[in-house]
Order: sequence, then structure tokens, then C-alpha cells
Amino acid sequence: MTQSYLAGHPDVALASGEVPDTVFWTAVDGVNGRGETRAGRTESLAAVFDDFAGREVASLAVGNKIALPGLAAARRIVGCLRTHGFGVRLVVVRRRDLVAQLGSLRRAQQTGVWHRAGGGAGGPGAGGGDEANASEHRVVTISDAELESYVRETVASHRLMASVVPAADLLELDYEDDVATGRLWPRVCDFLGLPVVEPEWVRMRKVSPPAGRYIVDYDRHAGRLAELERAAASSSLPAPELWPEETRSFLMRRARMRRTKDPHGALADALDAIAAPAEFAIPTAEGPCGLARAVLEEIGDPTLADRAIAHLDRCCDPGDLHVGGLRRVLARALGRDS
Repeated sequence: MTQSYLAGHPDVALASGEVPDTVFWTAVDGVNGRGETRAGRTESLAAVFDDFAGREVASLAVGNKIALPGLAAARRIVGCLRTHGFGVRLVVVRRRDLVAQLGSLRRAQQTGVWHRAGGGAGGPGAGGGDEANASEHRVVTISDAELESYVRETVASHRLMASVVPAADLLELDYEDDVATGRLWPRVCDFLGLPVVEPEWVRMRKVSPPAGRYIVDYDRHAGRLAELERAAASSSLPAPELWPEETRSFLMRRARMRRTKDPHGALADALDAIAAPAEFAIPTAEGPCGLARAVLEEIGDPTLADRAIAHLDRCCDPGDLHVGGLRRVLARALGRDS
């Protein structure tokens, strides 16, 4: 909902979809293995941030939405932003009813139905028609241990996010009071230094019915929330984490961004992305291998194929189907049999 509000402002460039949190993990302190300095990483991250949002010269604000998948991601995002916090302002949306939030999450994971535009069927995965009707009868069971763990992680994540920027650069919104009612709009505009205009937003509708209708033992769980939140708030705050490797999603995005003006840099990023750990959004080496092959063909320098093979042999899993296929393509281009 917050994203749809901001997308409706004429002075805001905003990513149309959710940005993978892994883009914001890596923080360089000094010089990394690829020879990138901390300043260079900050500049690269800012450029990728703008690239996701499709920044235009006239934009007064550039935004990306991230849904924190858990405390580990929050620690890595905060570690990254602490070393590369290039004027970022955070709009953090929290929900008071964490039982309903957890139930909604579990329900969406089970059905593939998340949000949809006001009252109608949405696009793929938006949950319209028969799929949404069937979802109305889905029942979710939450164990005591699951709720306790979820509250601990959620409270710690919010505390970490609140610690990463000065108070003047943080706007915390309440889902029930601010977001769902639309009353937050002037506050967000003021926070971002935007003129308050009539937004052209798409009102989103939650797919889930009232929490008490589909969460087993909802009242008992809700009665425990205040105690669980107090315990979580009084516990020691976990430290931000500096992720030691470039993530695959960051490298892929930057490779695409560099492709026209810096094809050799794009090739280096694509090759490194092949060896980077798999991610939820990029689970196999197929995408990075295809991008590396396309950039090599565009550059048209056969000596680079030789270097690419050496990189694959040195850094990548030789048994990987996609890595093996790319290596064979490069070998044939060089007139070799294998």
C-alpha cells in the first residue's frame, strides 16, 4: 500500500516491483577481492538503487521497496547501509498485530495469494477469481514456539532498522492506523520533501479475511503479544553483519546496467555472478551464464573467451549444467573440441 501511494506521486521514481534484499547485503570495508574500494561500492550501490527505480532527472525522490524476509537479512541490510548510507531515508512500516501478520504470511506462502488491486482480480499471483475464493476458507495454525520466534525476529529487525539512520531520516508508520486508512500521505510527503499533491494510487486490498476467522487460537495468541514484545525489546540487539561476498542479484543487476557503456566491466560482473552463491530470485547459474555469453558475443574479442574459460575453471562448479554448457560454447568458439 505504501508503495502504491508513492508510485502515484509525479515527483517520485519508484521500482515497480519488490527489490531483492540481497542487493543491499555486501559492504566493502577497505578493498574487496575484486579491487573495489568502499567509495566505489557506495557509488555502485547508489547506481543500482537508481537503476531499479528508473530514476529520471526531474525526480525529487527515488525509492525501492524491500520486504524483510527475516532477521538475518535485516542484519545484512543494516551492515551494508551503515557503510554505504548514501543519503538514504527509511520509511519503515510496522504492524501492531503480529499474529495477523504471521498468519497472513503463512497463508500467502501456502496459496500464492498476496495482495490485489482494490476489489478486482490482479495480475499473475495477485489472487483473483476462483483462487481467491478458495483461499477464503484456508485455515492457518500457528504454534507457540513459531509465534515466539517470529516476534523476536520482527522486533529485533525493527530495532535494527531504526538504528541505521539518524532519527530525522526515519519515518515509522503504523499499518493499522496510517497505511490502511491513507492518512499517512501528507506525513510521507513532508518527510521526503515532496509537495503534497493528490496521488494517483491504486488502492490495494488484503486478500486475508479478519484474522480471527482463519487463524486457529487467534485470541489466545493475541493475548500473549504484549508480553512477547516486551521480552524481545529488552533483549540485546544483534549486531549488523558485513556480508563478505558480492551477491548474485547485485552483480547481475550491475552487469546489465554496465552492458552498454562498460561491456568489460559487465562481463566481469556476469562471470563473478556465476560463481556467487545461489539466491531465491536467481537459484541457478543459467541467468549469469546466459548474460556472460551475450556480453562476450557483443564485445567480439576471442581472447576474452579464453579468459572466461580460465575463470570458469578456477571459480565455478565444473559439474554445473549451465557452467558446462557455457564452457563448451566458448571452447567451440576458440576452435577447441572441449
